[in-house]
Amino acid sequence: MEKSMNKKENAVVEVIEERCITFMEICQKCNVREEILQEMLEHGVFEDNGSKTVSVATLRRIESAFRLQTDLGVNISGAALALELMDELQLLRDEIYFLHKYLS
Repeated sequence: MEKSMNKKENAVVEVIEERCITFMEICQKCNVREEILQEMLEHGVFEDNGSKTVSVATLRRIESAFRLQTDLGVNISGAALALELMDELQLLRDEIYFLHKYLS
């Protein structure tokens, strides 16, 4: 029964993760102008998907960039670099975890 519950919870998470959020919703949620989002897009904080919507995962990335700016005073290009380095660090952690499991 526990396994089926976990599968159901994972399915709910996947559905939530697939939801797209408009730039307008982000602007309202984060209390910023759309120009700021456009500047983040230009600096590589997130990728352009061809529409003015983003996934929930991208929204989390944008929120992280805002936190870097407000809490640490990092500019947008610095925030983009920090996020890129954090992504790379996570990939390396995932590889170490996989290798550890594989070699154990």
